[in-house]
Amino acid sequence: ADLVLFTGGEDINPKLYEQPCGQFTHYNVHRDLMEVESARKAIKLGKNIWGTCRGIQLGCAMSGGLLVQHMNHPWQHNLTLYDGTVVQVNSLHHQMQHPYNLHPSEYVVVGYAKGLSNVYLNGHNNEMLLPTINKGTNLTTKEAEIVYYRKTKWFGAQSHPEMLSYYHQSNNILRAMIDLMMEDTLDIVLTLSIPTSRFVGVDLVLTDD
Repeated sequence: ADLVLFTGGEDINPKLYEQPCGQFTHYNVHRDLMEVESARKAIKLGKNIWGTCRGIQLGCAMSGGLLVQHMNHPWQHNLTLYDGTVVQVNSLHHQMQHPYNLHPSEYVVVGYAKGLSNVYLNGHNNEMLLPTINKGTNLTTKEAEIVYYRKTKWFGAQSHPEMLSYYHQSNNILRAMIDLMMEDTLDIVLTLSIPTSRFVGVDLVLTDD
């Protein structure tokens, strides 16, 4: 396989990220065992991995990160990409990646929402801390939605691209990023913060200089 894909679905077992199970968390033991085994094989073989919703939450856990076990988003909302581009995505998730316990060198937050949820609960049903960013004159939380995990080569989005138009702006960008990942250049593009306008719909050629 050139790319291993993990789809959306129910929550994952909090034991995978060494946390207790919160009151809103429901998981499928059989699916967890099957997907964790597949994920370990893919990581060991150095495969590129894509995750949708649950799939990127699994990627966060397999990369050493945590999950917000309960939060909320409107069905459609704006997402800010690393280069400042704002796109609209959809939302079906009540849990969310929390990679912020990892060393900053281990992940890149490619896209984030700005303080949309009014609650961020952990397995103890207590509020979790998220980084804050400026939103106008106020500070708001930075909710990680599209993340690339360097060590596991795991990339994905909390949203459901398959429920949007093929030509939706956010899908055009994600397809271009997956192409870059398949060419082993996504990490370079993110490290250099190359604007999305430079590679969406074009062939990007990276040179030594």
